[in-house]
Amino acid sequence: MLKEHKNRLLKLMQDANVDLAYVESLEKDDVFQIQMRNSRIVFMLKQVPGSFDEFAINYTLYQPNFPLKISSEDFEDCKPYYNINGGIENEYKYWIEAVVKRYIYEKEMPDFWSQTRFYSSLTGGSISKDDLRQFSAEEKNQIQIAVKEFERLVNNTYSPTQEQADYINERLKYLADAVDRLNRFDWKGLAISIVTSIAINLSVDTEGGKHLFRLFQQAFEIVMRLLGH
Repeated sequence: MLKEHKNRLLKLMQDANVDLAYVESLEKDDVFQIQMRNSRIVFMLKQVPGSFDEFAINYTLYQPNFPLKISSEDFEDCKPYYNINGGIENEYKYWIEAVVKRYIYEKEMPDFWSQTRFYSSLTGGSISKDDLRQFSAEEKNQIQIAVKEFERLVNNTYSPTQEQADYINERLKYLADAVDRLNRFDWKGLAISIVTSIAINLSVDTEGGKHLFRLFQQAFEIVMRLLGH
């Protein structure tokens, strides 16, 4: 396959803002293949005999088990075939938008349900008599200080946008104010829920979510001991 055609395909991928770290290519005989690394997602071009500019094409569809668009037999027989400056570009752009970008989006998206299970597991499954007590005045004061420290740690670690920072501030203010109306157990459950919501708002992955909770534990170390966590 001519380098001018291969370079054109790469340029179209760049123009679509696809991270090229996900992409690799392979050329064997008269077949040029663009593939998403460590996946079945592929776009193949088989050069038609006697022409530098005409190819049979085949590509993975975004469907369960990632099937190919046309049969292997038709592809091998160069049926149908397209001109590089016509139908191929349109099919290639479609593949990038409908398959490649959805694949990357799914791959990069955090598993929020996994994060929720992780956070929820930290609350424990049993309720003691002490859990049902209200906070003392000293505990309330310590929680207010710890909430501010957690907010500082989050802002320094994740550099949130202004919109995200406003959301974090609002959620943590709600958590701080809740000490006046919730018992110790219910407040811990609310804290888990709010940390989860902040992780989702920041779009951190599962490991990033665990780190966020470690920051929470760091800020609330003294308070956690008071709460018996």
